[in-house]
Amino acid sequence: MPLKLHQDELPTINLTSMIDILFLLIIFFMVGTNFGMPEGHLAIDLPKVSSNNSSSMVNEKKVVEVLANGTVYLDGQRTTLPQLTQQLTAMNRQRPNLSIVVRSEKSAQAEIFAEALSAVSAAGIQRVSMTTTGASSSIR
Repeated sequence: MPLKLHQDELPTINLTSMIDILFLLIIFFMVGTNFGMPEGHLAIDLPKVSSNNSSSMVNEKKVVEVLANGTVYLDGQRTTLPQLTQQLTAMNRQRPNLSIVVRSEKSAQAEIFAEALSAVSAAGIQRVSMTTTGASSSIR
């Protein structure tokens, strides 16, 4: 076996490609950053709105809840399905930006839940969403 008389060079890490990737990332983040002036830094005299008009502009949410025993609640008030349709129709006339969140217990009957959704639809409300545990899905 031959003896090594000289020591091999230690392996080196080629940093050229890593530096190239680093510069590409810097350029990517610079291009993706918004350098515009944020809102609120301009001196603009904003118009005043009376409190009566501002309530109609706000997207108001009401909650319809269906319990496992078949009872239906609108914002914590117990109601029946025909009354629910009437109440939501009246609310929709007063506030056209009304949105409804329909919640149901897991063990509630699907038929009552579907009737509650039908009552919301019959009231002419366009913004309806259903909530489940951990998520929300919207119906259009």
